[in-house]
Parts: sequence; structure tokens; C-alpha cells
Amino acid sequence: MSIPEKAIELWSEVANQLEDLQSFQRLAFDRIGITEGKVGDLKVAIDSIRRDMSEKLETLGESNKAIIANLSDLLETVEKLEAAPEAGGSPESLESQIKALGYPSGRIIVLDDLQVIQDDRQTTPVPGTVYVIKEGTYGSLKLTRTGSQAEFSGEPGKPLVILAEPGKTVTLKAVDKALSISGSHDVIIDGLTLISENSGRGSGLHLDGKYQGPIRDLYIKNLSSSGWMWGCNGTGGDIWNSTFLNCDFSNNPGEHGVYMGARAGYMQRGVIFNECTFNGNAKQGLYVNCFAENFLIELCEFIGNDDAITLFNGVSDTTINDCDITTDDKGIIFYAYFQGVKMGIVPHDSTGNLVQNCRITSGGPSVYFNVQEAGDGFPIKMVAEIRDCTYNNPPVISDSKWLTADVTIT
Repeated sequence: MSIPEKAIELWSEVANQLEDLQSFQRLAFDRIGITEGKVGDLKVAIDSIRRDMSEKLETLGESNKAIIANLSDLLETVEKLEAAPEAGGSPESLESQIKALGYPSGRIIVLDDLQVIQDDRQTTPVPGTVYVIKEGTYGSLKLTRTGSQAEFSGEPGKPLVILAEPGKTVTLKAVDKALSISGSHDVIIDGLTLISENSGRGSGLHLDGKYQGPIRDLYIKNLSSSGWMWGCNGTGGDIWNSTFLNCDFSNNPGEHGVYMGARAGYMQRGVIFNECTFNGNAKQGLYVNCFAENFLIELCEFIGNDDAITLFNGVSDTTINDCDITTDDKGIIFYAYFQGVKMGIVPHDSTGNLVQNCRITSGGPSVYFNVQEAGDGFPIKMVAEIRDCTYNNPPVISDSKWLTADVTIT
């Protein structure tokens, strides 16, 4: 039983002894209903109601002693619940918090050592497990298959969840990679802060969908990554149907806030960035490089990056919607450049892209289309629509003999 449910049950016992049952229940239930399981707020509500009812209690004759006793018992119960999280967490209160976040709560593992996760992977992890990391600063975490360890994956409807202790700060601090994920699916990461110990080097979040299989159905929320070369490096392999929600990739002095995109033989599709922040990165806020399609970049903020967004070498069927962009140079760049087949980076058509409802303030073009040095064998076609945007500088299509652009502005 959750804290609010238990409180209502106890208050009902008290209310049954009051003459004005209806008004008392309404008062109690209204105040308890807004606590959302927060024990401190519940204690305040109890104290407030007890004060408000003091005059009424004095008029109830012989029953007042029993009522006051019940109020005291209720307050004592709440105080015990309040003390439990300070001593390491009440299973009931933690379970209710996890349920409130929409996560499964059948198997909860509370840990203050990341090795617990590694040890749990000596056998196949149980789908639906929630790993709750206690407040503190830790080293790196690798969710990859190593040695006898099993793949770190859940299943549809039963994800594996790595959750920072609700309301607390959990920091992973490393020299090279703070959090590495490879070949996993149906995984949720919630609430981690990734900090570099070697400014401008490495990647806070490293996603490898190549060597151990695709990454798919990955859900990353409330994550912050700063101080790196890349706040997130997800380039190289397959990443499908994955979401970044309310993440902050800012102040990365090496290159990009986020660097995504596949290489020849791989594809990234269905990746969503929603309500994310990309501020103060040395180069682009978000750079998507090669073999990517059906991305959605929505309700995001880009401020103080060299350029805001670059879709490079063939990113297609991607929508940038309702974003705020402020940059000294270019806002959104559609670009192709021949860098050598051996690197798996070759110019490719970029079609089906949409920029809509965005607010762009830029030193250079708000949206820029360009192809450089594609070579005679690589003519590039770019097709895009720019709809219902505001900008201080108009979109620009560069004069390139390798580029055929079909850009509609409405």
C-alpha cells in the first residue's frame, strides 16, 4: 500500500469518530491528495489539519481523547515513514516512486556500487529489473557483453532500468567513457550525470551498435553530459527506435554535443531527441553523419554552439520541429563532402527532410545546403521543405556543380 493510500485509510479511522464526517474527509483527502507520496508534505498536512481541527476536537465531549490519540498515532506512523528513506530507503516508498515513474517494480536492486550490475550479469539479467543507484559519484559503467557476462537487455514491456535515486544526484566520472552501451535493447537510463576527468577528450555516453549487434529501443531521459569531446558518441553502427528525452549535452569543449550516424553497411533510424538542450559546445550541438533516416529533433534548444545542427552525407526523412536555435554561424546545415570510401563516408542524396515551426537567430544562413568536392561520380540531390519558421537570415543554397537542390519554403 502506498503512502497516500495508507494515510487515507488512517484518516478515515479518525474521521469516523467525528460528527461532521463529510467536511472532515473532504479537508483531509484534499490535503493528502496533493502530497503525491511525499512524506514530508504529508507530515505538514497532518500538522495543519490537527491545528485546524483543535477547536472542533474540544467540543466533541468524551470522544476527544480517542480522536487525539488516533491523530497522534497517525503522526507517529508518518514520522517513521519519513525517517526510513534517510536510513537507506523504505521498500514501500521506493516502490511507489518507481511505480509513479511508470517503471516495473517487481525486482528492485538498490546499490551503492556499480559492480552490483556487473555481477548480476553473470547470468542473464531478469527483464523488468530496476537498478536504483544511490546518491554519489562513481566511475564508469559498461553495459556490454564481456567474458561470461550476458547481454544487458530487457524485453518489450519489461525493460531493464538504470535509475538514479529519485530526487538525488548520481554522477559517473571517467577519463574516457562514463557510460558505454553496446548491443543492448529495451533498456531505460534515467537521471545520470556524466562528467569528464580529462576535459575535451572521450565521450560521456558511448553507443556502439556495431560489434555486439544493434542497439534498439533504448530510452535515455534526464541525462546530463558535459566536459567531453562528445557529450554522446553514437556513430558507426546500428541504432534503431531510440529516444533521448530531456537530456542536456552542453559545454563539451572538444567537438559536438551529440555525434550520431552510421557507416557503410549500417543504418540508424527512428532516433528521437525531445526537449533536449545543446548549449555551448565547441562545434555542432547535434551532428548526424551518414546513413541515418527518420530522425525527429523536436522541442530542443540550441544556444552558443559553433553551428546548431548538421545533417551530413545523406541524412534523410528527418524532421526538425519547434526548436529554438541561436548561433553565431549557421543554424541548420545539410552538407556532403567526399572524405574517402575507406572511411565508409561517401556523399549520398539527402531527401525528404522537413524543418518546421523553428525560431532561428544566426550569424550566417539560417538553413544552409552545400556539397563540396563530391567528385564527378557523386552528384548529390538534396530535397527539403522549410515550413512556418522564423529567422533573421534566409536559407542559402550554395553554388556547387555537384549539388541539385529542391528546397520548398512556405
